[in-house]
Amino acid sequence: MALLTAGLIVVPLNPGFKKNELEYLFCDAKAKLIMVGPDKKKLIRDIAPQMKILEISTGLPYETLDFFRSCSGSCGKTKVQQCDPGLIIYTSGTTGNPKGAVLTHGNLVCDAKNIISIWNISQKDVLCHALPLFHIHGLCFALHTALLSGSHVLLLDRFTPGTVLKRLVSKECSVFMAVPAMYTKLMNFIGDQQFDFHHMRLLTSGSAPLLEKDFDRIKEVFGKEPVETEETFIKGWFKTGDLGKIDKDGYYFLTDRIKHLIISGGENISAKEVESVINGIKGVLESCVVGIPDETWGEKAVALVQKSEGFELEESKIKSICKEKLHDWKCPKTILFTDHIPKNTMGKVLKGKVKLLF
Repeated sequence: MALLTAGLIVVPLNPGFKKNELEYLFCDAKAKLIMVGPDKKKLIRDIAPQMKILEISTGLPYETLDFFRSCSGSCGKTKVQQCDPGLIIYTSGTTGNPKGAVLTHGNLVCDAKNIISIWNISQKDVLCHALPLFHIHGLCFALHTALLSGSHVLLLDRFTPGTVLKRLVSKECSVFMAVPAMYTKLMNFIGDQQFDFHHMRLLTSGSAPLLEKDFDRIKEVFGKEPVETEETFIKGWFKTGDLGKIDKDGYYFLTDRIKHLIISGGENISAKEVESVINGIKGVLESCVVGIPDETWGEKAVALVQKSEGFELEESKIKSICKEKLHDWKCPKTILFTDHIPKNTMGKVLKGKVKLLF
């Protein structure tokens, strides 16, 4: 951004390029200066011993580097015209050597404004950015567009499915831009797990063809089910699915989720209430209470219990303590012990998988 503002022409290069690739690009671009991280300095010096090198420690926050802290601000006073070249992006070289495509400042602004208009990018958006910045997709379509629109950018060091998934489900972000391979890796990582992506306003795919079957899969995993959305509203009010109570002083308490409610013989059982009793027993690390079908009562409560290391517990002891503190119909009828309670990548217990164990 600083180089563009100063009127310089920027040539972003893939840091994964090998020596022979860089030799060609340095010669073709006729660059006067290269900005490089410490790990690449020797390679660059071997390739272009006369090249002026500016070494920047990319492992440190930019605000701590003297290079940025000592900037006087005068670089921003250069008069830049729309027709001035700003960026040279090298094509992938499918026919012969890579070719440098020159983009003017006007090109960059026009592209970004078009995307902002078409996709309604605004100051309200937060972009989850995991694309490489040496390609048009990550640099221009994603970063330039977000900055020009006033959006926030959550800039990740690299794409890893687990890290990106955590960001997308945390409700921090509203926009995600990726290539088809990234979506494939994300969906394979998610597997059969289910997450709420309703807060995501826009997901885009580019840089490579997106197969129809992959598009359908993305819609299934990330898409919004309009029918389900409609069902969560009652007379204009959003039904959160939470259970709670109000005490005599007017204080509200959230006690459980409706979908975790177990109905046995017409009586409502809060899974969380039963779990609280079991988790309070010495030697219990964690428990999960679910309802499973029962011919007599409709449903019955059962519990999966993970013991603390070094403790011995019997099913009869847990049942006895539950009967002391809970109504009989709330007590789990079966208790299984496990070394691991099934959870998703966010640490949330997968109650559907727990039910399959009984």
